[in-house]
Amino acid sequence: MPRSAFHELLRMARLAEPPAGDVDFVGADPVFPTRYRVGTAGAAALAAVGMAASDLWSLRSGRPRQRLRVNVRAAAASLRSSRYLRVNGAPPPEVWDPLSGFCPVAGGRWVSIHSNFAAHRDAALRVLGTAADRAAAEEASRGWDGNALEDAWQGAKKGVKKAGEEVKEVFSDKNDTDEGDKDDKNDKK
Repeated sequence: MPRSAFHELLRMARLAEPPAGDVDFVGADPVFPTRYRVGTAGAAALAAVGMAASDLWSLRSGRPRQRLRVNVRAAAASLRSSRYLRVNGAPPPEVWDPLSGFCPVAGGRWVSIHSNFAAHRDAALRVLGTAADRAAAEEASRGWDGNALEDAWQGAKKGVKKAGEEVKEVFSDKNDTDEGDKDDKNDKK
């Protein structure tokens, strides 16, 4: 199975097939308890990348292309490597703010809150009128139209945008403007 997926990738990319025996796969799906062939997909992609690297190495060194062997189980594990990461023997701290993610809005739709920056989180909470509590934020968002909520968040983050404009002003030629600057000047009128 990994071999046919690998050959399909090569055909899609219009790359030449390697000589027989240059690419070998060890193992097969299922690696994880899912109907998706995660190991096959990962192994095929890694083999294609490995073949490209081998081609570059051959061109640079003048030596024959290297043979490749891809372990399907290891390929699948590499796609979930963040789950196995340890720092001083423990999992690393969570990278996402608890408020980040999708929130329900009116009409059965959803909006995405990206609140890893404190200013973005604070703006979202000001608009929603809640404390930093995921359940409360989701409850408050349900009464909003999605577009109106995103517009309100953008309005609440204008201070962040202004700070960026001040930095841009310091580092750019005062005569340079872009469409964004023109829009901001018109908004102030």
